[in-house]
Amino acid sequence: MSRFVEGMWGKFFLLENPKQNLECPLGEEYVQETIYCISYPCSQPPAKCDGPEQEEIRAAARHWESLTCVRFQEKQRYDGRKIVVFKKLDGCWSYIGRTTALNQTISIGTGCDGIGTIAHEIGHVLGFWHEQSRMDRSKFIRVYLDHVKFEKKSNFKDRSWQVITSMNIPYDPGSALHYGGKYFNTDGQFTIKTIDPFQQKVIGQRQDLSFYDVKLANLAYCNVTDRTIDGAKCNRDGYTDPKRPTQCRCPDGFGGKTCNTVAPSAADCGMGDLTSERGYISYYKHAGLPPNQKNSCNWFIRVPRGKIIVLEILTLDITWDQEKWLCQDYVEVRYRAHLSETGGRFCGTTLPSTPVYSYTNEMLILFRTFKGGGYGFTARYRTESCGGCADPIREEQHACYRKETEQCQESWEEEEYLKCSSFFGNVGEPCGLRHVRKQRNMTCHVDRPYCCQGFALENNKCVAVRPARAIQDSPSENYGAVTMPTMSLRQSTPKLGGSFESSDERTTWPWSGWSEWVCSKPSCGCGTATRTRTCLQPGHRSCGGQHSQTERRACSNRPCYCSVKAPTYYPCPGTHYFGRTNMCVGCLNRQDCPDGYYCDIHPADAWAVCCPNEV
Repeated sequence: MSRFVEGMWGKFFLLENPKQNLECPLGEEYVQETIYCISYPCSQPPAKCDGPEQEEIRAAARHWESLTCVRFQEKQRYDGRKIVVFKKLDGCWSYIGRTTALNQTISIGTGCDGIGTIAHEIGHVLGFWHEQSRMDRSKFIRVYLDHVKFEKKSNFKDRSWQVITSMNIPYDPGSALHYGGKYFNTDGQFTIKTIDPFQQKVIGQRQDLSFYDVKLANLAYCNVTDRTIDGAKCNRDGYTDPKRPTQCRCPDGFGGKTCNTVAPSAADCGMGDLTSERGYISYYKHAGLPPNQKNSCNWFIRVPRGKIIVLEILTLDITWDQEKWLCQDYVEVRYRAHLSETGGRFCGTTLPSTPVYSYTNEMLILFRTFKGGGYGFTARYRTESCGGCADPIREEQHACYRKETEQCQESWEEEEYLKCSSFFGNVGEPCGLRHVRKQRNMTCHVDRPYCCQGFALENNKCVAVRPARAIQDSPSENYGAVTMPTMSLRQSTPKLGGSFESSDERTTWPWSGWSEWVCSKPSCGCGTATRTRTCLQPGHRSCGGQHSQTERRACSNRPCYCSVKAPTYYPCPGTHYFGRTNMCVGCLNRQDCPDGYYCDIHPADAWAVCCPNEV
């Protein structure tokens, strides 16, 4: 999200009555109204010149109006007041903030169609810089000027805090004012890469204004605080809704009066508030997602403190723009401590190479469609201890995080000329041109890592600082509504594929840790997996005279090819098709399998089979 500059439109209060034009002092509370004209080449009277471009301009203005207190009044001709004029010139561009010209131009040229693109240009008029112009961008993105067209390089430079102020708004990769990863490249290479690889397909979105785009405009133009008019505290970085001051305006995915509940979803999204420690999340349409239809699903996972959430995306078929490297529809996973901030977005058909780990005991998952045409996604999640808080045995764990705010500064240098008071200069004080360092105090979001007692923080990992106590292996746990056999999944090298159920990698002296599961290789259908562990001190009474132990469980290789009838190699009441394959896959979830069987999903090949719980 871009930031405001001095010289905003706030100096003028333009009323519906064109004869009234009141000058307002800075800082006075007001509802902003901006007059704009739509000027396109046309030989007909204005009323007959309307076309798709004009209607998109109106829709973009209404988009700003629907979310802020800013108001636009359309004028067909100039009446002597300062106005914004939309013209069909070369390219998409606008001046930043309020200029001295009476007719301030916004160019909506060929290829600038789309409400989001026009809203982006209107944002510049309201005072927004490009988001990548912020001084603190190096924490979030890397800019590669060598790949940028020469005439566009200035748009990729960072700007001093002297001309930009964040107004306590964090850097937002999801801003409609952020450039995309391949904008204005000379050779097909990335011009911007995100530090967090999960956010690469976020930057450059033009579907709509982000939560922080809107909040910044409301902070600058409207009378909003972090409390409602009746004193209720807005949570999760929410603020007073300028249209309904008794309510909070909440981040995407949250709702309720004070932003403490998950926002409502479409009817076919399933339950949105999840508290189980294992489960599945999906929105998958075998007939495909309807084209050009908006859809919205929200899932909010909360588990006990001291644990984090591990999410694996199993199947993915969501529309994206490969040339721009940008999601058109998406699954967004918010996994940082501040769930109001834009998370990672996933689209296309390529699965992420690693699971997504939450920073805290909460995770928010959003599914949004604008273009449609794909099939959707399926995912599953589990929990694990963080910081040694829920499991003091495993010697290395992910750190736990807590969300905090702290005082920070936006600093810059200014040139200042101090007039000399005498021929000999100022005694004890230099005069003439000098550089003065200035700063403004701000409040910044911080994701603070921590460990529980007995663990020390090393490179964002929590490592045990004392010998681990021995405990017995835990029994099998439930994976949502699915009862599955216990299986090992090493946390240091998480892998996609196979059954997701796992127990912790715990050791009980004198036994070693369990080996990885090894699945037999039948031609198709279900097989048997084994794992072993070794007695490290032969003769020890705890080994009971054994040198090794072996455990077995069911596993699955590729499914057998079959017709739409139920496969014969396992009892399953129905068959389904994943993605665009014609492979019989048997099941999508536990409900598709009979008692005593679980749905074993293989994400790499997008298929699943019903396998028995016990061998």
